[in-house]
Amino acid sequence: MGFEKGRVSRAAQHLGNDEKKVFEYLFQIQALEDMGFDCDDSEYAFTKNEFDMEKAKHFLTSMRQLCEVGFKREAVIKALLQAGSDRDKALDHLLSSQ
Repeated sequence: MGFEKGRVSRAAQHLGNDEKKVFEYLFQIQALEDMGFDCDDSEYAFTKNEFDMEKAKHFLTSMRQLCEVGFKREAVIKALLQAGSDRDKALDHLLSSQ
């Protein structure tokens, strides 16, 4: 198994030169991808949710659900960030901004 050079570099930027933390980060992103989430979305969600796997998974699941009903990805991400990843609050925000 190899990791994309850019992803390794970004992990080192976030976590410093602690190899153990960098590898844990990379394996967590890989686990999210293995669950079927987009690789870039997984990295973004994991980073924005303070490297918390459960929070990132919740963010990505909510993001997927809101995109599946027709909202634009960028608007969904913005709404979820504003709503603290609360899907229902994000939905309210999306509906009120149309």
